[in-house]
Amino acid sequence: MKPITLFLAIILISCNQSQKLPDSIAITSVTLIDGNGGKPIENTNVVILEGKIVCIGKDCDISFVEEKIDGTGKFLIPGLTDSHVHYMANGWVDTFPGILDIDLDEKYPYEEVENDLKNNAERFHKTYLCSGITAIFDVGGYDWSFDVRDKARNSNNAPFYYATGPLMSMLPSIFNEPYAENLIVHLKDRKSIVNGVQKLIANNADAMKLHALDVVDNDSLKLRLQWIKEAISNSNLRLIANAPTLASAKEALKIGVDMLVYSIEDKIVDDEFVTLAKKNNLIYVPTINVTSGFELVKNRSFEESSIFSDCIDSLTRSKVSSLSSYPKSDITTANNKDLRTVQPQKTNIKDSIRTQNLKLIHESKIIVATGSSAGAPLTLHGTGTYNEMEAMVRAGLSPMEVIVSSTKNGAIAMRNKEIGTIENGKIADLVLLNANPLDNMQNIRRINTVIRRGVIFDR
Repeated sequence: MKPITLFLAIILISCNQSQKLPDSIAITSVTLIDGNGGKPIENTNVVILEGKIVCIGKDCDISFVEEKIDGTGKFLIPGLTDSHVHYMANGWVDTFPGILDIDLDEKYPYEEVENDLKNNAERFHKTYLCSGITAIFDVGGYDWSFDVRDKARNSNNAPFYYATGPLMSMLPSIFNEPYAENLIVHLKDRKSIVNGVQKLIANNADAMKLHALDVVDNDSLKLRLQWIKEAISNSNLRLIANAPTLASAKEALKIGVDMLVYSIEDKIVDDEFVTLAKKNNLIYVPTINVTSGFELVKNRSFEESSIFSDCIDSLTRSKVSSLSSYPKSDITTANNKDLRTVQPQKTNIKDSIRTQNLKLIHESKIIVATGSSAGAPLTLHGTGTYNEMEAMVRAGLSPMEVIVSSTKNGAIAMRNKEIGTIENGKIADLVLLNANPLDNMQNIRRINTVIRRGVIFDR
């Protein structure tokens, strides 16, 4: 038995054995998968008091507990994490104007859609908690993501929410929409970099997300990265990056980037990359499944059991369900970055490289954290995380390794030491499953109960 905290012991001494303590929960006779990667502990108890885990073991005193949950035949894991989401996107095409061949601007004007997302962040908060995902990292959005973060900070009805704010990009724009100008800061020169850094510092951004490092030549990239390093030198601003080429990823690591959001997809990583990654204590967020959502849109078809769940809100479900009503199109664009122009053969090659790099990076003992890019077309908030976890297993990681990536390692990515594993003293963010996720990763969807900060969430 792991010892009960001193605080709890004092309370127990001072009260009668028949007296129940408020805000106390015991999950009994459960199989515990604690997030550390060790062998599951069978037939054990987990006791929660005032939002914290206070005892783990068969011998825990549960006489004082107000609410008991029978965990017989069930499996307890830490709350899941997703280290790559976008609240400015809803999983449908209307938040990616001009990228795919469905034009919805008249039916769903982009600015109206974004204002709806801004004013209804609780829609995705509920989806995440319902899905057992209790911590997320929004790594690219509008300034209003900082307001969402601040309002969510102490709420039991929202996941832990971290935000980078606007993308600090090498691209001048992403979408051909006036409103979208505020989605990025174009790092075109030293002045724009300084202004971008100051903006993030003023908003207490959880990191600076460097975006599209692969679109400029290497000399220009090195110069801009050096300016970025100088601009943040007197701050605590953290650097994370989207650097999908091996060369751009190495340059990012050289200036102190400690988290790569999205896979390296052009070449297999080499010894130099591994050395730089270990020096920086890199967290690698592979996001290997997101491109499949774009393919589903192009094919006008998807499996509802994979994309939908009871946790998906009705508005998102309605929009996505309309996919098959739009005719397929062969329209292409002059923009060679447009995902419509990606040829299947090239996509398959990139998929293979992403998968190989995930395995090599994991085998090199570099931290891997799960991130789905939720919000991208057909990568829905909630189920997108599940699909990414299942894709990581298909790529060669074991279910236990993926659970660690989705709990403990996600907490590391978000720099939150109070979550990620089931241990005494940690915040009680827990998910009780009806089936063993180590047998089949799809069992991560079979949720019985979600506990957020020691409170049972009403799903």
